[in-house]
Amino acid sequence: MFIGYLKNGFEESLEDLLIENPLFDLELLKQTYTVFPQYCFAAYEDSKIVGVLSAYTFENYLYINVVDVIDKYEDVLKRLIFLLIKNFPDENILVLIENDKSNVLENLGFKTYSEFLRFMHSGEAVAFNFSNSTAKQVSGKHYSEVAKRVDKNKKSTITVMDVKQAMIALHGMADKGSFI
Repeated sequence: MFIGYLKNGFEESLEDLLIENPLFDLELLKQTYTVFPQYCFAAYEDSKIVGVLSAYTFENYLYINVVDVIDKYEDVLKRLIFLLIKNFPDENILVLIENDKSNVLENLGFKTYSEFLRFMHSGEAVAFNFSNSTAKQVSGKHYSEVAKRVDKNKKSTITVMDVKQAMIALHGMADKGSFI
């Protein structure tokens, strides 16, 4: 297995990853690679990509915007994150990731800032197209009920995903030494 920088023409090597995760955001990866190739890494097995990570800089942070690994290569997530940290040890790194994967990052020194639920909306009007009085009823625990009531024509679908996500961060590791 080779783990290193994402190579030009990577799209053809992503087939297995795209099959395992049909929601993989290939366009986001392409755009990030175009602007920030120095923050794009991949794990290759027999010239196929089995894990990928991309990030971009904004203000004083390095944001990981794509991170995905084929399930049977679970150790690759840790190795990709470590490669990013090793190449940019002074960066403050942020990532939004599923809770089941956040333990791997916490073991590398990341701290959880906040937890999130993932909502998906599909249909006509955006779920937030309602009055101020309705908006006051919306909170984390009431969002889905209010959004469904607002969508009177039932032309939209709102799904609360079981998957919880966490925003976790790592502050520069330059003086903390090696942790793998």
